[in-house]
Amino acid sequence: MLRTSTPYVCRNAVAVGLLIVFPSSVGAKDKQLVLVYNTASLNAEVVRKAEEEASRIFHEAAIDLQWLNCPIGPEVTPDTDPCRSHFGENPIYLHMMPTAGGFPNERALAHAAVAPEGGVRAVLFFDRIQVYIKRGDPPCNLVQMLGHIMAHEMGHLLLSRPGHTTKGIMIGPWNTKELRQAAEGNLLFTPVEAAKMREEVRRRVRRTVITRGR
Repeated sequence: MLRTSTPYVCRNAVAVGLLIVFPSSVGAKDKQLVLVYNTASLNAEVVRKAEEEASRIFHEAAIDLQWLNCPIGPEVTPDTDPCRSHFGENPIYLHMMPTAGGFPNERALAHAAVAPEGGVRAVLFFDRIQVYIKRGDPPCNLVQMLGHIMAHEMGHLLLSRPGHTTKGIMIGPWNTKELRQAAEGNLLFTPVEAAKMREEVRRRVRRTVITRGR
């Protein structure tokens, strides 16, 4: 869970978009599907760029993220939902929510539902992100901020760890130093975290294969 501790964040406004597969970095082999639900009705181009930023961060950890932006609304049914056929592939479900509602931690910008067996759901609270942005003039822009929040929360899920570290993108809370690293593209997972996440992605792939074989 990403918590705030400084007024520095990003100026601009936010977003989601079809199946988007970004080019792999050299040697990256492990792939993780992410289903995105833009309940906050954010600008699709902003979300696409934020997804690219999160993909860049995971590429550094030798993991390729595959994004599928899912339709929402009363007209979407089980028969017309293109994302439904991917539910059995152990995806990560990323929800862009308009408000935090009654979420108890009032300082949290996002939340990951971490579970010992591997969590699958992360939520970003756009109302809190907007408030955070208005409080300062940070060194990183909105796309960078969203991309790093996405990566941070998915890191919680793939590491099966709700707590934070003392360095890298999984540090908590972020301060001015980390936001500057984000702007420079240097706020990343540690090698140990990257290795553990790759193993978790492989475990999910094996579980998908076993499930399909039944």
